[in-house]
Amino acid sequence: SAPVNIDRTPPLTSAAAPVGWSKTAVTVALSALDNLSGVDTTYAKVDGGTAQATDSVSISGDGNHTLSYWSVDKAGNVEPQRTITVQIDTSAPTITHTVAPMPNASGWNASDVTVAFQCSDSVSGVASCAAPQLVTGEGASLRVTGTATNNAGWSTDDTALVSIDRTPPTIIASADRAANANGWYSDDVVANFACADALSGVSSCTSPVALGEGA
Repeated sequence: SAPVNIDRTPPLTSAAAPVGWSKTAVTVALSALDNLSGVDTTYAKVDGGTAQATDSVSISGDGNHTLSYWSVDKAGNVEPQRTITVQIDTSAPTITHTVAPMPNASGWNASDVTVAFQCSDSVSGVASCAAPQLVTGEGASLRVTGTATNNAGWSTDDTALVSIDRTPPTIIASADRAANANGWYSDDVVANFACADALSGVSSCTSPVALGEGA
């Protein structure tokens, strides 16, 4: 009799896809095996779309994507559909900060400042966010930098500028002229004040004061 070929076993298809979140578009290679009649066609569809005969699938766009794939052998056996999830996040997370206590109207603090960072990511989620930092130094525009990283590996930095002045200003009073040898004046005297501050600067300084008769 003529040869009789019987194949009751469907093929087996595997997908080479990255695990976890990817930072860019993903190409998934499909590989099918059939030890008897051989593979006829491999199919795939993304997110429930139209099935296409292919052995390579390109997936783009942020979010979670469902890839379904299967093969048919030359005997007509259809492999049950297999499904994997492809995750893509092409955007960096966001990070902002707050400071406590808030600086005064001139942008300065007179004590320690805590910088707290707030991180968010709407696609893959936040993997790490900078911890609060306590600033104990003194100076103008002290830089405090925090980093946010999402689960796809993107990172974003945010820098807070903190100005702290713990040192009071100086003030020196002086008369408008010298006293006589006995330490006395015979007329009104104007006392002038000289103020200085090497860091945050002088906000206000006492105006000259006129002094009348008396000790």
